[in-house]
Amino acid sequence: MNMVPQVTTTKDALAWVTAMTDADAAAFVASAVGGITSAVSDIYDVHSFAAQCLVGRVCERMSAGRGFDIDAEVIDAGRCKNGDVHHVLIEAGRLVLRAPRVLRGDRNPDAEIAYAAGTGTPIREIVTMTGFRRLDILATITYAWDEQRITNYWLSAD
Repeated sequence: MNMVPQVTTTKDALAWVTAMTDADAAAFVASAVGGITSAVSDIYDVHSFAAQCLVGRVCERMSAGRGFDIDAEVIDAGRCKNGDVHHVLIEAGRLVLRAPRVLRGDRNPDAEIAYAAGTGTPIREIVTMTGFRRLDILATITYAWDEQRITNYWLSAD
């Protein structure tokens, strides 16, 4: 069973992942129905599109820095080392910690809420920042999703 402990911050989630062994991290990802992307989304409470982009960014950096190709497909197929899977989970969390903070108090248009989710701000932080219920935030994200704007962020962000 793929169970993430109850955490209230991204730092707590990252600490939990960091404390895993490489084998535990690989087993956790292997048990996730949606693979590495789903695992990142569940652990760090980020939107699935943001999780996909986070995993892609980490894998891209690993491929360039280590001289071998790694991506979500390679991870999900079990064709990489356990340590590499663990590294992706850890680095994705570090990127979440550096997600842009675009929300300002309780006066956020729907588009900014969706943008924050798409660029890696955890859903729990959006709920806290806006004061809205989680269900309402998820509906707002779906309603106000701007794929081009969010994709542009990921294409231009380092």
